[in-house]
Amino acid sequence: MATEGLTQRRQGVTEKAGDREKPMSTEEDELKKPVVSTMETELERAEAELAPRLPQYLGVFFAAGLTFMSIYILWPYAEQGAERVFTAEELALYDGVKRKQLLLAILGDVFDVTEGQRHYGPGNGYHHFVGKDASRAFVTGKFTDGLTDDVSGLSASEYSGLQEWHSFYVKSDKYRYVGKLAGRFYDEAGRGTKALEDLHSEFKKAERMKELQIAEVGKYPTCNSRWSSAEGGFVSCTSGYPRKVFITGGTTSRCACFQYSELDQPNQEAYPDCDPYATECQVSQPGT
Repeated sequence: MATEGLTQRRQGVTEKAGDREKPMSTEEDELKKPVVSTMETELERAEAELAPRLPQYLGVFFAAGLTFMSIYILWPYAEQGAERVFTAEELALYDGVKRKQLLLAILGDVFDVTEGQRHYGPGNGYHHFVGKDASRAFVTGKFTDGLTDDVSGLSASEYSGLQEWHSFYVKSDKYRYVGKLAGRFYDEAGRGTKALEDLHSEFKKAERMKELQIAEVGKYPTCNSRWSSAEGGFVSCTSGYPRKVFITGGTTSRCACFQYSELDQPNQEAYPDCDPYATECQVSQPGT
């Protein structure tokens, strides 16, 4: 009897299946079967419904991935390498503080001067040019109220100097051109404005004036000069008489040698406290 009971209990656990044993189904197992079957059926149905739409979802996921790459991966490089039109507010961000990149504008053209950190970085000598167009200050040296892109009313020599500064950045191997600044010289689409046309006209006038000045130097040779702290400064002419000449189109003067027959020419004057027919004149006192 004990053996039969043991056999019955064993039969409650296992049943013969050839030479292999497997667990017998219990009431709990039977209750689970419909649930599993239902879940499998629902899964198959969901897969069947999803299959035709899968390409659409893949397209959405792909587009989202491209957007992510554009914003977080590719955009910084495009921003640095591609030409773009900046607003004044955007340019102001690139001052080495708000953003590490250093950008400046001159005559509406924007250049990346990050490589010149020791000159243009925060606290350094040229940092006042960064994050803005301060074209006028390049030739006036006014770094407070002169930090503006208004270059009207400059002298011919100042326009020439401004053109040279612009050319310096354009030709530089160190600093890169990255776009334009919308405002005085370019509109929002990057097209040149009337102010840019007027500026080019001033450049042409300055170039003609420079040619006249060169011609004057050829006609009236520059004086010799010497200076020492013990004696002061002197100007002299090997041939002719020293005269102070006001440079055509400029606000400065130079010393030029005039022949006797040329002493009545305009835009020149004798040095004070010097004989008008002397070949050498003192222009500064000792120690000055």
